[in-house]
Amino acid sequence: MDTDETAHLRQTFSNSVTLFNSKALITRHSKIQTGKIKKVRGKSVPAYLLHILRSYLSNRSLLYGDAERREVTSGVPQGSVLGPLLWNIMYDELLRLETPGNIKGISSSTLIAFADDVAVVATGHTTTLLEEAMNQTLDLVSKWMKDTGLTLSVGKTEAIMLTTKRGYTPPRFILEGALLQLQEHVRYLGVELCKKLGFGKHLQCAAEKATKTVSSLSRLMPNVGGPRQKKRQLLMSVAQSQLLYAAPIWASALVFEVNIKKLLKPQRKMAIRVSSAYCTVSTNAILVVSGLLPFT
Repeated sequence: MDTDETAHLRQTFSNSVTLFNSKALITRHSKIQTGKIKKVRGKSVPAYLLHILRSYLSNRSLLYGDAERREVTSGVPQGSVLGPLLWNIMYDELLRLETPGNIKGISSSTLIAFADDVAVVATGHTTTLLEEAMNQTLDLVSKWMKDTGLTLSVGKTEAIMLTTKRGYTPPRFILEGALLQLQEHVRYLGVELCKKLGFGKHLQCAAEKATKTVSSLSRLMPNVGGPRQKKRQLLMSVAQSQLLYAAPIWASALVFEVNIKKLLKPQRKMAIRVSSAYCTVSTNAILVVSGLLPFT
């Protein structure tokens, strides 16, 4: 990529619309059952497996107590081994759709999926180009959903603008005739996305979550008595994992001292409990003794 093209792309708008999530997605059982079987048949699956699948999706009911029974006509079976595979088969067709508005260096649109979460991501050199790419893709996805038997709760669909530009005209994104409101922050796959392309909000949420975990685990680890250091380290690794979730994405935010301090606060509490130390010990010293790697 040459210098002119790099400078051009830096001025491009980026927008993300989270379409499918656990709150917004509604399923119609009968149509999806037929659609899944058709899609599996298209994958050259043996006939006997198709019969098993048809039986698996038919005559589903929910038991209440000993006598109450209700037929299941909507929703997705949860906790099954086969369920994620069937979702992948359904979404395979969606992800193979040719999204509109893909003009090199001008605008683009694409679909990003993980499990049953799908996001539409569009970019555009101007607001108009961004609107065209996004709205055309939303129409395409909406049509696919209706044909497949999925219904989207538009009111729970989230949209966020990702740009460092100032003084631009906000785009208008239309989904099934409704205007999507642009959000300041959107939580996607456990990561807080900010419209200004920063991760301060995510780090704050991660620190608060880890602090609550440390407070709960501290009851099991008094400074006098309690488990040995190895067990303490194992218990506190839960909170450490919460802090490090999606670290490759937000690691660049640690160039700011304020973000480092957000993470060091719960990490210091972990280190004190792991080492059975006093609260007056310096942060750097207690991290060395506890074996925790600092964020600095």
